[in-house]
Amino acid sequence: MPATPPSMKWKPLAIACCAVALCSLAACGGGGGSTVSLANPSNGGGNNLGGGGGGPTVTQSPYLLFANDYIRYTTPSAGAYVHSIQGGNIYAQTSGYTYGFYDSSQADANRTGFYNYQFETSATPAAGDYAQLVFLAPGGGSLDISQANTLLITMGNTVTPDPTHGNATVYTIVLTDGNSATSDTCSYNQTLSTVGPGTPSAEGVRNYAIPLSQFTCSSGSLTGLQSHGLTTVVVVVKGSNNPNLVPNEFDTIAVGTIGFADWGQSAADVAALSQ
Repeated sequence: MPATPPSMKWKPLAIACCAVALCSLAACGGGGGSTVSLANPSNGGGNNLGGGGGGPTVTQSPYLLFANDYIRYTTPSAGAYVHSIQGGNIYAQTSGYTYGFYDSSQADANRTGFYNYQFETSATPAAGDYAQLVFLAPGGGSLDISQANTLLITMGNTVTPDPTHGNATVYTIVLTDGNSATSDTCSYNQTLSTVGPGTPSAEGVRNYAIPLSQFTCSSGSLTGLQSHGLTTVVVVVKGSNNPNLVPNEFDTIAVGTIGFADWGQSAADVAALSQ
């Protein structure tokens, strides 16, 4: 795929990707998409730690790293072009929107510390359109977040805003687990605190600390999500949440570190993150 730094005003390229449900996703790997079913990711044994044979019991830590340090495959693996250093594949997918001529080269990912995917809206943007990055859990398994209360994520839109670019400001984060009985799926709409390079952020990417209690579950429950093992984190730009998108504009989904913590949410911490 192209690795040219994004001027964010490219000529359109129509690369079709399939419409997708969050629990059965058709992968689009930028310039050449292939299809992969994500309906039943392997739980991989999870991370439930406990004593055995009379030994001590190890308490699950609330401080967990889900994904960071993104690496491009030399050849696609299971339909993915990129994976985290933790071994979880990453899938770029669109419906209505299309691949926008740029995603991070390895050099760009190393330089910035995040993976960046540019998309272009259609000539007639619709509420049902979307672009998203799907991050699988470490090793393609699941992660026990039962002791955590906060999602920590670095993300943003790196396009410099103008009347026809950089209008995507609401990024939805979707968390799902691998429990086939309950299909726990919870989401939160995060309004970006800044868009594009500038004073608040050199690249337009910032840190967000989101209490899990603010997530709304479309199926299952938050308790189930925390206890069953998290399998996917999805960052999606939906047309329905971004009605100001105009025809054929360019925006990006840039994602750095994804982690979880038991955060006390002190006033001082909140104020520091908002600077």
